[in-house]
Amino acid sequence: LFQSVLQSTFSQKGDDWVEATLDALGQITSSKRIFKSEYQETGIPFYRTKEIKELANERAVSTELFISNERYSEIREKFGVPQLNDLLLTAIGTIGEIYVVENSEPFYFKDGNVLWLKDFESVDPNFLKYILGAFVEELARLSHGSAYNALPIQKLKEHPVSLPPLPTQQAIVEKLDALSEETKALEAIYERKQSALAELKQSLLQKAFAGEL
Repeated sequence: LFQSVLQSTFSQKGDDWVEATLDALGQITSSKRIFKSEYQETGIPFYRTKEIKELANERAVSTELFISNERYSEIREKFGVPQLNDLLLTAIGTIGEIYVVENSEPFYFKDGNVLWLKDFESVDPNFLKYILGAFVEELARLSHGSAYNALPIQKLKEHPVSLPPLPTQQAIVEKLDALSEETKALEAIYERKQSALAELKQSLLQKAFAGEL
């Protein structure tokens, strides 16, 4: 239900929507390489796909790797680091987990595995998140169930999108957020029902074999 609404949202364009590639709207890049020899037991959190997935799904992050404050400061001064409202997209193995940076707490992330979208000044970050979600869903549909375990950065840069004015983006985000919460609630209900039915089936089987039915 949610994916269907998501796809239809971006296919129904208004007269004031503009066409552009993602590359024309902001920067799509990755991080600078951090070598295993640079890992620390304390310092600045260093995130891989696992941690980005946890953040994207609003779960507690079980940080296992760190880099030194000195190395982080060096990278920040020379190349920049993720900022509030930047997006991180998992692009190898687990494709399409999307985290919108929510605060200014320092961290860095693994190059190659995660793509970094920044400086999208004309795009609401959560609208961009939904654009990316629709794009990844379309990739999954076109692959027809085959293994699609990498998202090339160039393919993402060249992806065409339709963009409404900022107030319209924010209104769409509000509606999609509400629908997302509703579908998550429905999913939780169905999972509880499935669990209850499985327990009932097991109980009936036990009684049947014990001759209690």
